[in-house]
Amino acid sequence: YDANSCWITDVDVTLDATITLPELYTDDDRAQARFDRYIAALTEHEEGHLANGRQAAEEVEESIADLERDTCAELEADANAIGKARV
Repeated sequence: YDANSCWITDVDVTLDATITLPELYTDDDRAQARFDRYIAALTEHEEGHLANGRQAAEEVEESIADLERDTCAELEADANAIGKARV
């Protein structure tokens, strides 16, 4: 590295996510069975979003780990732009 440049020495990207699913309160067995099928499909769908988020976090971490720029302001701007582009 050039002594006059700025670079990242450590990267730690953290993803915090919450999946909130609906609940059904009923004594109707048919309605409950339909809801159970629906909630299983919805859970799988939402877990796909979570997997995408995890992948994006990993990509951000890998993309900015070796950045080096002439100034720290340039480095910060580029690192933030990479992160925002992945989200």
